[in-house]
Amino acid sequence: MTAHSQLLQITGPLTDMRKPQPRPAEIGVMIGLFFLEQKGGDYAATRQFLRDLNITDIWETDRKIYIQTARPGLLIGAKGANISGLEKALGKPVGVEESFCWADIITPVDWAEEARSNYTRNN
Repeated sequence: MTAHSQLLQITGPLTDMRKPQPRPAEIGVMIGLFFLEQKGGDYAATRQFLRDLNITDIWETDRKIYIQTARPGLLIGAKGANISGLEKALGKPVGVEESFCWADIITPVDWAEEARSNYTRNN
């Protein structure tokens, strides 16, 4: 018995974790189509919105679809409008998980200019 076959007996078949599994990929397409319809068919606006949304993961349980995003408020929408629409489109309740986004923390700032503008406003 080779080392590879022994490993397969212990772990089972290995999958490529970089490739989305079929159902989450299908859910991702449905999310994209939902927002495309919401943006009136404007592909550029939808693409920019989805980039801003920064969805990092999608998974599904028996009862719920979870979407992990760095911008949960953007996904939820005003008064929950996006979530209720997504729940109708996906046919299941949607849970939102917040993910960590370095872009929220690492933002180039001109500290000297900011200090000058604050000083001139206060004086």
